[in-house]
Amino acid sequence: MTEVPYQVTIPQETVNDESVRIVGWKAVSGSAVEKDQLICEIETSKAVMEMYAPVAGVLEYQAAVGDEVAVGTPLCTIGGSASVPDTVANGSTASHVDIPEASRQGGANTSPSLHKQEPPVTPLPMLAKDLPPSRMTPLARKFAAEYKIDISAFPPGSLVRKNDVLRRAGLQVEDALALVMSRQPIAERAIQTQAPKPTPAVGVPVQWKNLVRKKVIEGKILAAGQSTTVQSSVTRRVNAPLLRKRTRELHQSEVAFDALILFEASRVLLQFPQLNSLHDAGRIGQYSQININWAIDSGSNLAAPVVKQCDQKSFGEIAAVMDRQLEAYLDNNLGLEELTGGTFTVSDLSADEVCFFNPLISQGQSAILGVSSDVNAAAEEELYLTLSFDHQLTEGRTAARFLQELAIRLEAHSTVEALKDPAKVPAANEATPDAHCEICQRSYAQLRRSRAVLLRSEIPAGLVCSLCVGGF
Repeated sequence: MTEVPYQVTIPQETVNDESVRIVGWKAVSGSAVEKDQLICEIETSKAVMEMYAPVAGVLEYQAAVGDEVAVGTPLCTIGGSASVPDTVANGSTASHVDIPEASRQGGANTSPSLHKQEPPVTPLPMLAKDLPPSRMTPLARKFAAEYKIDISAFPPGSLVRKNDVLRRAGLQVEDALALVMSRQPIAERAIQTQAPKPTPAVGVPVQWKNLVRKKVIEGKILAAGQSTTVQSSVTRRVNAPLLRKRTRELHQSEVAFDALILFEASRVLLQFPQLNSLHDAGRIGQYSQININWAIDSGSNLAAPVVKQCDQKSFGEIAAVMDRQLEAYLDNNLGLEELTGGTFTVSDLSADEVCFFNPLISQGQSAILGVSSDVNAAAEEELYLTLSFDHQLTEGRTAARFLQELAIRLEAHSTVEALKDPAKVPAANEATPDAHCEICQRSYAQLRRSRAVLLRSEIPAGLVCSLCVGGF
């Protein structure tokens, strides 16, 4: 039983969420709910979540379906004197609500409930006349006075917050948060917090509908990235006509091509740490890990799961992680831990034969690599790598050097033939053109062009090139 109303708050599901949207209530306001009963569905930037009652009691809404509720603020309260139902002998459940005697005599029956052999009646938990006046927070009182809102109009027994007053005044919740933080007069703040309105084509009817929340949050993240960076970009052509075929031979998976891009990009980032960092007020913050987001879009929604510590994983290990993430994405089951913590992003549109695009830097990062391609008349593919970077942290020449190193690495893969007999691993002093590095998969012949050598290794078993041993 709960004597003091329990406030159910919105959990902090992701660092990018400031608010969530209420999708639907699963229990009626004013009704008794049990502990662990499903009471509400909310939509975050990542998925629709179910909210369960942490205690038993009487549910009271604090927001309506479709409302944006700030993270950390109450979603609803559970109070009154409702108890967890008892299980009767025949296995059915009996619900019982303890209420004042006056309420039991004068209250109207709203919904049936089983209780032994008594008639199925669930009286109101409390009549309105028995409830105390609404309570208002100091900010709520302040805004109610400024907007001349009658405080007696709020339901008795409810807790009125600043957002409740501003909704009644006709303002959005987002505007309310901005108003509280600002010190300017109310009239000026209301004007400044309004987003610019689009101008539709003259004479053409427009039908409006809400975007899915994931798209709204995606836009906020990218807008934040643009507002904190000075974005510039450089592009380089990569002559690697057989690269896609080569990666499929190495790893029979849809993600093999992208896995190789992530593998090589993570190694090159070790040489260019300013591209794996973020800018803040004249400072550079260099990340201690190389965690690469890779974009997936099946046409319905965009996701960017993270392969963490990419530079410490082999090509096969990266591909295995991406395979698992792709399967989870298709099942709409990507967890929060798979979507957060990225320090660099790769966006690949080459499979769609996009020749060029300008990728946008995400919030908390300083660079993103875009991969596009061009297929000529002979059906040979050429890649185009575009690096968007924060000009506050680096410059075009450094970005060009990053792409040059990455291009050399990818071109070295494109002409490598797959090892016909993987079980046959020659000794280091018997290396042949068929010998290859177990980590990066470069052949002996290609490594010679890079002035690298193959060394015998126990973990992983076989040969490892000096480039991988050195970390680059």
